Amino acid sequence: MTINLSDSLHAAREELHSRAAPQGGAFRRPDLAAWGIDDATLRALIRRRLAVRLRHGIYTDVSLFDAAYADETRMHLLNLSAAVLSLDYPAYAFGQSAAVLLGLPLPHRVPENLSLIRPLRSDLRALRRPSTHRLILPNLIVTTHSLDRATTGTADGIPVVGCHLAAISTAAQLPLDWAVGVLDSVLWGEPGAVGSLRETLDDWPLMRGSGSVRRALALARPGAQTILESLSRVRLCRAGLPEPQLQVPMYDAQGLIGIVDMWWEPRRCWRGRRCGEVRRPTGALPGENPRRSDPGERAALRPLGLGGHEAAHGLGRRADPKRGTSFSLTSGSLSGMK
Repeated sequence: MTINLSDSLHAAREELHSRAAPQGGAFRRPDLAAWGIDDATLRALIRRRLAVRLRHGIYTDVSLFDAAYADETRMHLLNLSAAVLSLDYPAYAFGQSAAVLLGLPLPHRVPENLSLIRPLRSDLRALRRPSTHRLILPNLIVTTHSLDRATTGTADGIPVVGCHLAAISTAAQLPLDWAVGVLDSVLWGEPGAVGSLRETLDDWPLMRGSGSVRRALALARPGAQTILESLSRVRLCRAGLPEPQLQVPMYDAQGLIGIVDMWWEPRRCWRGRRCGEVRRPTGALPGENPRRSDPGERAALRPLGLGGHEAAHGLGRRADPKRGTSFSLTSGSLSGMK
């Protein structure tokens, strides 16, 4: 169906779209006066199904809504923007909603609930009013706590708590292994942030799950580049392996071989990606595939085979047919590595 818009209505829609983008794509009815758009224009857009009501007094452009309808992450963020705008007091994405905004790892793509944090004495009545949203609105969890606004920020136009509080509040809601992975992701960019993370946790003594976060902090290490590396390290250590060194460069007489994700020096064993130097055979044509040298081949090291599924869902039994060795990782028997 083709809809012919007047120039003024088309210009108003473009103005609304550009104005709403810095606040997550949603806008409030009171915003219109400040933007020089009258209420009749909004009513015309709603009649033509070019604007969608998300919550009481909160709207978005239909193009943004349709894009979010096909992407659960976008829908979570759009609903989060609408919930923030519904409050008369400042509110910030918190917990797993903050993790989605800041790119922290989660065992699911988006959480079932929206999570916000608000200052004391805030009014939540706007969030309880009915909506004509054609999707079921997710449950909203609002935490009330004193908050230093200097530690907050904005991501994708949505106010959000700082990365350290986001990681702590997310880790408190996850199983221990995943909590370690969330904290590892912070330490990857800030290797010296363990002390700051502990101070953040100390500011929340009554947070549910704080005991699990303290255990996770004791296990968190800088150097895990992905969540699978974190899960692998924690579960291998639980199976009986000693603590590995992380992101260790390997060298031989020819120079740098590559960087292994985990390295056990006493056993001359490594686990990680095959990231050696790319070498092109002598006389190879430009279109031919180069040969990537393998750290295990060049340094005669013993690889520990572990796939992504095993890292994420548990460890089983791995065998090395070349050496006739087997590693029973679930029971903690490491006879093949002695």
